[in-house]
Amino acid sequence: MASTPDSAKDTQEKLEADIAKLREELSSLSRSVKEVIQPQVKQRVNRVRDAAVDVAEDMQSRAREYGEAAAASVRDSVRTHPMAAMGIAFVAGALAAILLRR
Repeated sequence: MASTPDSAKDTQEKLEADIAKLREELSSLSRSVKEVIQPQVKQRVNRVRDAAVDVAEDMQSRAREYGEAAAASVRDSVRTHPMAAMGIAFVAGALAAILLRR
């Protein structure tokens, strides 16, 4: 059976129409998926963000406690051994001066 130019043209037009229809359906499907998925993604992102904020606040609190404990320890050591503290401060200052001159 030989194909005529008109039937080939009809077939091409039908294929082009089918492709256009598929594109429209794919676009519609894509929009529908986006409408369904986007709120779920936003919710999960918000949960992860909230968890990250909680962890950061916890770390900040722990760092502050550690810093306060270290400062208290240094204060106690200075009160207990004031001469040693002055000597350490003098040596640290001298080292800093030497290093900053270079």
